[in-house]
Amino acid sequence: MRRLIASEFLKARTTRAPWVLLLVVAAIVALFTSLGISLHTGTWDGSSVLDIVTIPGGLTALFVLLIGIVGFTGEFRHGTMAQTFLVTPRRERVLAAKLGAYALVGLLYAAATMALMLAMSVPWFRVLGVDVPWTDAPYRSVILGGLLASVIWGPIGVAVGAAVRNQIGGVVGALIWLLVVENIFFGFFPDQAKYLPGRAGDAIHSSNMDHTLSRGGGIVVLLGWLVLFTAVAAVLLRRRDVT
Repeated sequence: MRRLIASEFLKARTTRAPWVLLLVVAAIVALFTSLGISLHTGTWDGSSVLDIVTIPGGLTALFVLLIGIVGFTGEFRHGTMAQTFLVTPRRERVLAAKLGAYALVGLLYAAATMALMLAMSVPWFRVLGVDVPWTDAPYRSVILGGLLASVIWGPIGVAVGAAVRNQIGGVVGALIWLLVVENIFFGFFPDQAKYLPGRAGDAIHSSNMDHTLSRGGGIVVLLGWLVLFTAVAAVLLRRRDVT
């Protein structure tokens, strides 16, 4: 299994899409960090600083989900999935290897964007004379939560891609669900909406726990969604023809 994961990770890092999306999300994180600090009015307190620290978490998680979807559906799109299954006939092993590989991709994405945010924020706050205790628990929790959220969202993207197989449909469907459907559901049923994937993910990397689960609860719920999506994907992979 270790070799399979290494092989799938090699596929991910030698294709163009992950690098392009990483540059895009890094640029967005840099832009939002710059605007968040430069346009801030009033005094800086713990809450306002945490607003800056949370910027990479949600943005990176979204892009990691998309790259997971693209990573699996791309094999169907380019016709390489048949060769992959010929080399590894047990399709569940291929799915498991991709889950592991894109968990690592998610970690690397989150580490890169979090490091970018810190590289910009730490000296900037020093220039502004703001003393930020970066090692205190609230900051550590948000940073580690951002890393963990992306580690889970990458495999979720893989499972979604394996289930839908269509790249455009998977990407567009994921964006509509997270950005539209969940927000509409939250408007009508806020107490129930916190158990949806997007809201559970927000609880992991957010500093604002209003209308969300606890951080630990978010981890459990999002992992539950990952197990569900993976189970559905495994069943569909066994039953469907490759071509």
